Amino acid sequence: MSISFCTNCGAKLNPGAKFCNNCGTSVAIITNTTVTPEPAQSQQPQGSFAYKYIMPASYKKGLISQKACTLIFSDDSIFTVMVDNKMMQQHVAAVKESVKGEKLLKRTAAVMKAGYTFSDRYWEMTPNQILSENQNNFSIRNNTVEKIKFTRSTVGYSYDDTTTNVPPSILIKCPGSKFNYILNSGFDSKTLVSVLRSLFPGQYKGPKK
Repeated sequence: MSISFCTNCGAKLNPGAKFCNNCGTSVAIITNTTVTPEPAQSQQPQGSFAYKYIMPASYKKGLISQKACTLIFSDDSIFTVMVDNKMMQQHVAAVKESVKGEKLLKRTAAVMKAGYTFSDRYWEMTPNQILSENQNNFSIRNNTVEKIKFTRSTVGYSYDDTTTNVPPSILIKCPGSKFNYILNSGFDSKTLVSVLRSLFPGQYKGPKK
């Protein structure tokens, strides 16, 4: 199971990392613990601003550059909200404090879900508040999307019979631009597919359910 953020300091973890680059905490301790995170929140709470689905992801720019973000799908726009490391660290610290004294499994599960619980805050924020939170945040108008493709995780095979897990992804194509996202584990794929098919009936490519 992949972990997006360090359970000690909240810093973003590189794929396959065994130690946190920021504080040096071993990732192996958590990786070997079997915990199944709950799916991302899939229903729209009262008071939210026509948001249909909110999920943590990584915005992929170029061949190797990735930036942790939150993807927000609404009735008229797709928002890419960059993760502020300081805010994430504060959130992880608050989560750890809230489960202090609980058993290891529960503490681990709470921290592993921190990316999703951090993203929940956007349900109650206006689009303007979301976009102004970080100068690198941006939105894509739904009516400018020519194609949106969701690909579930796959397993690739090399010439020496070794396997590579390819994470789930979303590709958004607009006139003159493409936007690539790597999706974090734990999201509800059925709900995501339903939302994408509803918002983009003629542009969606991918699984039917």
